[in-house]
Amino acid sequence: MTMGPAVTAPTAAAEPDELRTLPAMEGLTFRRATEDDVEALRDLYVQLIPDARPTPEAMRATLRDINASPRSGMVVVGELNGRVVATCQLVIYCNLVRSPRVKAQVDSVVVDSALRGRGIGKRMMNWCLAKLRERNCARIIVATAYTREVAHKLYSRLGFVQSGYSFVLDGPPIEDGVDPGQVFTEAVIEEAAP
Repeated sequence: MTMGPAVTAPTAAAEPDELRTLPAMEGLTFRRATEDDVEALRDLYVQLIPDARPTPEAMRATLRDINASPRSGMVVVGELNGRVVATCQLVIYCNLVRSPRVKAQVDSVVVDSALRGRGIGKRMMNWCLAKLRERNCARIIVATAYTREVAHKLYSRLGFVQSGYSFVLDGPPIEDGVDPGQVFTEAVIEEAAP
């Protein structure tokens, strides 16, 4: 996937005026994803990146790893009347330059294509930004493909400004049947070994 410029958010706690004036959408809530959400998440991710089709088992294993480290972030789901209609992932990490504060990235942002343009993405991002401000993030970054002009406008309206460029290097694919959580665990253990 080709990525365009990274976008960073202001650290101010003020909420943009247009978010305060969005009409209420009854039944829209946001929460941490659970393993029960994996099938719905997979359907949303196919809309975002059609050629990325991880197995439900691999997604469950990865979600277990993410949920086991809540200080490092979360996968967020947006539900409308009990149906998962949006998602993104918050990645929170320590950064020596900004010590003792942390940095965060909002990744894999997607709203069901049948419901776009109704303010769901704005509300989800507003919810996420509030959660990240609670963590006192020094900088919040959202990266998006350079062709996603509607997303660029949304992020600009939320107060993000274009900053630099992203360069992406994909790693080799994981073999079928390999637990991605185990690959990560082995890499961490290997890295920590003297």
